[in-house]
Amino acid sequence: MSSNPSSSHLERARHVLRRELLARRNAMSDGEAQAAAAARHLAASPAFRSAARLAGYVALGGELDPAPLIEIACAAGKAVYLPRVLDAQHMEFTRWRPGERLHENRFGIPEPASDPTQVLAPEMLDLVLVPLLGFDSRGNRLGFGAGYYDRAFAFKQAKSTRPLLCGYAYAWQETPLLETADWDVALDAVATEQGMTHFAQGRHILS
Repeated sequence: MSSNPSSSHLERARHVLRRELLARRNAMSDGEAQAAAAARHLAASPAFRSAARLAGYVALGGELDPAPLIEIACAAGKAVYLPRVLDAQHMEFTRWRPGERLHENRFGIPEPASDPTQVLAPEMLDLVLVPLLGFDSRGNRLGFGAGYYDRAFAFKQAKSTRPLLCGYAYAWQETPLLETADWDVALDAVATEQGMTHFAQGRHILS
């Protein structure tokens, strides 16, 4: 890895890697067994057991589906929140309960209906399942390029321990070390069908 990659170099490298990982993920025919296994691993973890407020997401395009884990969380009486896109820069987390209808946003992503009384600030969540395209052994994450999660959890860069950001992915999505920008927010852990991995605090940020 270059010690001081330019912004254009970093974006070109990320674009190529995103395209490769998307192609592989979209080619998957069935991830039900992997989703169930990842849910079992995360549900058995202290992070999940102690979490009262959990944020999930709706799986799209071959993403590892957190629905089995969300079902476990609801059955355990945990409060479940899903992201809602507000504009090109921001999203919020809105409470969702089993049976409540989801509505497609401008990007075709299902999300809860707007209800300011059901919105929770990101720093009040206990555990957040973070969708991704790739991750590395230091907890660096390759997202989809829009930056919503990095902006929502930017306060984590000040060493905030709450919430725990847990990537949710297939094991094959682990990549060699990723080049990062100073606005990237690292994962605290990742759950895959093979188990849980917790990352050491602190990482090398390239700027």
